Amino acid sequence: MFMIHRFHHRVIVMSMLAAAALCSAFHGKSDAADASRQAPEGMVVVPGGKFIMGTSDEQRRRLAREYNLNPDLFRMQTYREVDLPTFFIDRHEVTIGQYRAFVEATGHRPPLTWQLNPGFLKGRERWPVVGVDYADAEAYARWAGKRLPTEEEWEKAARGTDGRLWPWGNEWAPDGIVHQLLQNRMAPEPLPVGMNRHDRTVYGALNMAGNVPEWVDGELEPGFEYTAIVKGGGYLFDSPEQFICAAGVGHPRGNGSLTTSIMFNNPYIGFRCALDAPE
Repeated sequence: MFMIHRFHHRVIVMSMLAAAALCSAFHGKSDAADASRQAPEGMVVVPGGKFIMGTSDEQRRRLAREYNLNPDLFRMQTYREVDLPTFFIDRHEVTIGQYRAFVEATGHRPPLTWQLNPGFLKGRERWPVVGVDYADAEAYARWAGKRLPTEEEWEKAARGTDGRLWPWGNEWAPDGIVHQLLQNRMAPEPLPVGMNRHDRTVYGALNMAGNVPEWVDGELEPGFEYTAIVKGGGYLFDSPEQFICAAGVGHPRGNGSLTTSIMFNNPYIGFRCALDAPE
């Protein structure tokens, strides 16, 4: 009888050890998977899955009614569900300091404002870089080992999965945008990145409603090869509908040359970068 009990005890202990080992292995894999999803410094994780993109008929009617506008103005994209893999996106816009490091390291053409006014950079390391065209933004992203976010990625990072109008929700909040913070300034300009904590997405990204509009990688109809998409509001905007997450406009993309910088000056457009998450 004693031997039988000892045998049963050994079986139970061995079963428990095996279960613990299995559990440990499972959690080890889980931890490894979680570690692979840790965002690089200065970026946030946007988990994979579906989200709502564009503006619905109901949202268009509401915006048109509240701001006395034609509802067709809000047909930014087809209202649809989009499925994306997990990716990383910069917490805030690329700063003057970051872009300056890129220019110094590569000899890339600096923004026109820097050339015309060398003193412009003083004390502005944390301001978002502007005055860059699409080619400049792409060049920086490559140098940084990243890329520009797609239009779909940018919109998901800004609005989450529930189709909200603004990063903070479906009700307009003047504190969410930079313009309201600059009313008393003689010469409007963006704020240093991350200063406006009201403009925060569900993933922790900042200033996606509007500090500066941002270049994104998006597909356009044939005939618009020299145009790129810009998402987000900016410090020169002042009307609520200009800051909704689904908003997007076409802008001449330029080619990174001084000529296009003068012809299609982008004094208010900046960008942020994205990165594929490891599988």
